[in-house]
Amino acid sequence: QAEKFFAILTADRYQKIVVDDNGINVLNREQQIFQVAELSLGTAEQLFISLRLGFITVISDQIKLPVMVDDGFVNFDNVRRGRMLKLLNQMAEENQVIYFTANDQIKKLGSPVVDLDQLNKNKV
Repeated sequence: QAEKFFAILTADRYQKIVVDDNGINVLNREQQIFQVAELSLGTAEQLFISLRLGFITVISDQIKLPVMVDDGFVNFDNVRRGRMLKLLNQMAEENQVIYFTANDQIKKLGSPVVDLDQLNKNKV
């Protein structure tokens, strides 16, 4: 499941995740193997998020874990952030997803947003 998410988040640039005694490596579409340390910060973060979400998905038939993210995509550009939000929307079909951010760009990416700042202004 993590491989599927990683492929989605990287626009199919990476196809496989290999976890063994040497650590975690990824295989790209050209069949080149990369260690995590060789990946860009954004790609490494996509990998770790994919592993976490994959775990949540795999155990969801036993327990429904909520997904809570607190500004977890600050190193993502808008393209990566958009892919991540689409993936979180898919996850929200089976799990509760709460994503906190101070980034106003999120509103422009089409995800449902509850603007707490706006709610507070309306109460005054």
